[in-house]
Amino acid sequence: MHEKFVEIAKKYVKHHPADQPLDFDKDLQDYGIDSMEQIKLLVEIEETFNIVMPDEYLVQETFSSFRNLYEATEQTIKKISSIN
Repeated sequence: MHEKFVEIAKKYVKHHPADQPLDFDKDLQDYGIDSMEQIKLLVEIEETFNIVMPDEYLVQETFSSFRNLYEATEQTIKKISSIN
Protein backbone atom coordinates (compact mmCIF):
# COMPACT_ATOMS: atom_id res chain seq x y z
CA MET A 1 0.00 0.00 0.00
CA HIS A 2 1.22 3.49 -0.81
CA GLU A 3 2.94 5.15 2.16
CA LYS A 4 0.94 8.39 1.81
CA PHE A 5 -2.31 6.42 1.84
CA VAL A 6 -1.28 4.61 5.03
CA GLU A 7 -0.40 7.93 6.69
CA ILE A 8 -3.81 9.34 5.79
CA ALA A 9 -5.58 6.19 7.02
CA LYS A 10 -3.84 6.31 10.40
CA LYS A 11 -5.00 9.90 10.95
CA TYR A 12 -8.65 8.83 10.86
CA VAL A 13 -8.42 5.71 13.02
CA LYS A 14 -9.83 6.18 16.52
CA HIS A 15 -10.28 2.70 17.95
CA HIS A 16 -6.88 1.08 17.52
CA PRO A 17 -3.64 0.98 19.53
CA ALA A 18 -1.14 3.30 17.85
CA ASP A 19 1.70 0.80 18.22
CA GLN A 20 -0.07 -1.96 16.26
CA PRO A 21 -0.37 -2.23 12.47
CA LEU A 22 -3.73 -1.54 10.89
CA ASP A 23 -5.83 -4.36 9.48
CA PHE A 24 -6.67 -2.94 6.06
CA ASP A 25 -9.51 -5.43 5.60
CA LYS A 26 -11.29 -4.37 8.79
CA ASP A 27 -14.51 -2.39 8.46
CA LEU A 28 -13.88 1.35 8.70
CA GLN A 29 -16.73 1.72 11.21
CA ASP A 30 -14.87 -0.67 13.52
CA TYR A 31 -12.10 1.92 13.56
CA GLY A 32 -14.58 4.63 14.55
CA ILE A 33 -14.82 6.14 11.09
CA ASP A 34 -18.43 7.21 10.56
CA SER A 35 -19.96 8.53 7.33
CA MET A 36 -18.86 12.13 7.97
CA GLU A 37 -15.30 10.99 8.63
CA GLN A 38 -15.44 8.90 5.45
CA ILE A 39 -16.21 12.05 3.46
CA LYS A 40 -13.27 13.88 5.06
CA LEU A 41 -11.07 10.86 4.36
CA LEU A 42 -12.15 10.83 0.71
CA VAL A 43 -11.48 14.55 0.30
CA GLU A 44 -8.01 14.18 1.79
CA ILE A 45 -7.23 11.24 -0.50
CA GLU A 46 -8.44 13.19 -3.53
CA GLU A 47 -6.37 16.23 -2.59
CA THR A 48 -3.26 14.19 -1.77
CA PHE A 49 -3.32 12.15 -4.98
CA ASN A 50 -4.75 14.94 -7.14
CA ILE A 51 -7.73 12.88 -8.27
CA VAL A 52 -11.52 13.00 -8.26
CA MET A 53 -13.03 9.68 -7.35
CA PRO A 54 -15.53 8.65 -10.06
CA ASP A 55 -19.16 8.14 -9.06
CA GLU A 56 -18.84 4.39 -9.66
CA TYR A 57 -16.60 4.19 -6.57
CA LEU A 58 -18.80 6.33 -4.34
CA VAL A 59 -20.62 3.33 -2.90
CA GLN A 60 -20.64 1.70 0.53
CA GLU A 61 -18.47 -1.21 -0.63
CA THR A 62 -15.61 1.19 -1.40
CA PHE A 63 -15.80 2.57 2.12
CA SER A 64 -16.12 -0.80 3.84
CA SER A 65 -12.35 -1.12 4.33
CA PHE A 66 -9.10 0.71 3.74
CA ARG A 67 -8.14 -1.97 1.20
CA ASN A 68 -11.26 -1.32 -0.89
CA LEU A 69 -10.73 2.43 -0.67
CA TYR A 70 -7.08 2.01 -1.64
CA GLU A 71 -8.01 -0.17 -4.62
CA ALA A 72 -10.54 2.44 -5.80
CA THR A 73 -7.85 5.11 -5.42
CA GLU A 74 -5.35 3.05 -7.42
CA GLN A 75 -7.90 2.37 -10.16
CA THR A 76 -8.70 6.07 -10.38
CA ILE A 77 -5.01 6.97 -10.65
CA LYS A 78 -4.56 4.36 -13.41
CA LYS A 79 -7.54 5.73 -15.36
CA ILE A 80 -6.17 9.26 -15.12
CA SER A 81 -2.71 8.11 -16.16
CA SER A 82 -4.06 6.28 -19.20
CA ILE A 83 -5.88 9.43 -20.35
CA ASN A 84 -2.78 11.60 -20.10
